Amino acid sequence: MQLAFLFDFFHLQAEKIRNKSETLSFYNESVKKRQEESIMGDEKIRILLVCSAGMSTSLLMEKMQHSAQDRGINAEVMAMSSTEADKFLTKEHVDVLLLGPQVRYMKKKYEKALAKTDIPLAVIDMKDYGKMNGEKVLDAALQLVNAGK
Repeated sequence: MQLAFLFDFFHLQAEKIRNKSETLSFYNESVKKRQEESIMGDEKIRILLVCSAGMSTSLLMEKMQHSAQDRGINAEVMAMSSTEADKFLTKEHVDVLLLGPQVRYMKKKYEKALAKTDIPLAVIDMKDYGKMNGEKVLDAALQLVNAGK
């Protein structure tokens, strides 16, 4: 009798967890879809990736660009060294600036430089950068852009 009760109890708990997991998954997809819808269309999102030489971020840039195209997001992803970025930012506007993990020490410099702008700034997650996960880094960039609107 107790064994049957425990079995039913654990079965019920497992069902609750499965339902919560499905609800959370649906919620995450819904949020992602709303983010994409709010930035899709004619408006081009300009994302700047900065690292020490611009070489490693150029690989990530390509993956982010492909992810954006696959999802129908009008995005221009650029990668460059910090020296190039300094010059670029004096002439051009970007919607978000992401620093490679290896140049996270430059965050304060860019915070100061971007203080009078509406350009969000963040350091790319080291795990996503190491795996060259263009989709996740693109999602992070889109979240920053949407948070500023």
